[in-house]
Amino acid sequence: MTGRRTDANSQQAGPRACTQGTRGARRVGTGATAVRRLVAARDALAGDRLTISEAAARWQFSDASHFTRQFRHRYGTTPREFARQRRP
Repeated sequence: MTGRRTDANSQQAGPRACTQGTRGARRVGTGATAVRRLVAARDALAGDRLTISEAAARWQFSDASHFTRQFRHRYGTTPREFARQRRP
């Protein structure tokens, strides 16, 4: 009988109640690995003569615009401006 009660309760709760535990979970690309990729790309942009597209591809961002958005969110500036300020 306990099994039936659980089934009945989950049916009454509906799908939203069942997935509420995932609210606030980390989104893909915001963890430590993503930060390490951004740091490596930032360091390379400061020293190497990479284009934004080359840096995005080298550190496995989906494309240059995604890389630019992530970089701006993390560092408050675009990769292009960052590279201009750091290069002689």
